[in-house]
Amino acid sequence: MPEVKIKIADLNITASIEDNLIEHIPSNYITKGCLNGVCRVCRCKLVSGQVIENGKIINTPNIFLPCISKPLTDISIESHVGNFSIGSIKSVEYIDNSIIEIKINVKKQFFTSKSIVNIFHNDYSISRSYSLVTMYKDGFNLLRIHVKLKENGIFSNWFMTLKPDDQIKYQIINIPVPRYQEMSRYINIISAGSGMGAALSRGIELSEKHELDGINIVAINRNNLSTYHENCINDLKHHVNCGVHIRNVHFTDWIHHDIEKFIEKKFFTVSVGSTIITKKVVQLDEKEIESFG
Repeated sequence: MPEVKIKIADLNITASIEDNLIEHIPSNYITKGCLNGVCRVCRCKLVSGQVIENGKIINTPNIFLPCISKPLTDISIESHVGNFSIGSIKSVEYIDNSIIEIKINVKKQFFTSKSIVNIFHNDYSISRSYSLVTMYKDGFNLLRIHVKLKENGIFSNWFMTLKPDDQIKYQIINIPVPRYQEMSRYINIISAGSGMGAALSRGIELSEKHELDGINIVAINRNNLSTYHENCINDLKHHVNCGVHIRNVHFTDWIHHDIEKFIEKKFFTVSVGSTIITKKVVQLDEKEIESFG
């Protein structure tokens, strides 16, 4: 199959012309939403080359949706950013060895557990997308995100320099919240790393709307249940009126076994995490997935 070269920011990718572009772009370079061309949060600007979007050829320098587009030639693209707002840091605190919680004071704005916030770096023309953690019912004038620190990461290093009252540029992306006429009496929640807070936030919303009988949590870790996961799950228990079952799964077991070893496939499943975690969930009929790279 013919291949083409894709450039976005400092990233250079080789991809098949038969593949949707978004499959090859990590989530820290672009916001990923519904992946069906509806929510439009993944909009990009075509800097050079040609793509085909839903059968229509798009030429430079137009805006297009990479989730429903394929490259026709070598291309250069950039994330299309709309208006941003300015908030101020309330706090930056460690909540585990390598995970921090950032609280940002903002002007009152609606969002849900499905919302994503783009954070814009102060010194570089780049942004990163983070899942909002809404399980603590902070109200609509405070954003809370959980971030796994990366050694010498541009955003990780910058976040650790932020102090209370420092200004920060952000943009909230409100992804449409699905409405379900029927919901299984139990749901599965699957997450690893810093995605647990966002995954449990969605679990709380579903519990409130559908009066669930139980929540089955699969926490994926390298070893024992992490302090971060344990604290998030304990906090969830204060917000739901149903049973909570926890299963810690070693990362290697998750990678090498079929998903039915860990969950009942008939139950609705929420998964937030990296692609290597969420790709097993794609096969399920009833699910919500938020993948970040």
